[in-house]
Amino acid sequence: MEVRARFGLVLAALLVACVGCAGDGGSFSAIEATVTDKCGVCHDATGFERLIDEVLSLDDAVFDDERFAVELFAAGLAQRSPEDLIANANPPRDATIDPSAPRQKAWILHLLYILDEQLRAEPSSDFTSEATFNAYNSAGTPPSGCTAISRVGNLADLGVPQQMPPLWTEPLFDAIGRPFAAVLASERTALIENIEANLPNGRLSCLTDP
Repeated sequence: MEVRARFGLVLAALLVACVGCAGDGGSFSAIEATVTDKCGVCHDATGFERLIDEVLSLDDAVFDDERFAVELFAAGLAQRSPEDLIANANPPRDATIDPSAPRQKAWILHLLYILDEQLRAEPSSDFTSEATFNAYNSAGTPPSGCTAISRVGNLADLGVPQQMPPLWTEPLFDAIGRPFAAVLASERTALIENIEANLPNGRLSCLTDP
């Protein structure tokens, strides 16, 4: 009985400590270059349309299996044809995809159109400033930052296509002539620590049912 009581006190103390951690750490200056330079290349509400235009202007021949292997995309998406994406039009901008486009081009446009909606939403997934970065990650139930933690952490460790940035980002940037800088393991750790520290209740925020 005494052992159980002690365990309960220790567990309670840990939970209180975890809650107390929320918001008292994770200086943005430590991750600013990663967020605004590396993540901000795509998470930029004012410049994102230019990226979409660059993808649309690429010759269809660029989107071959050698440059954009099917494994770079989530299995569910890789099963969908351009015609299917157009017919379902979710997001609505999918309806503008050329039905004759290579499937890899259609998949990338579909994902870019999803991000475009997120950038236009409130709060926006614009990561070009500390204010917009924190506002997006702390919003929602559970907060959007919980998904971000998973995508820059566990999914990246497992090599999952939906990690941030997605696996197709580097070959795409190479094709359009944009510089690509990979997010280092140390940077991923710093991002996770910052996001977690700024969640309303720390990592406990991610245990809340939506």
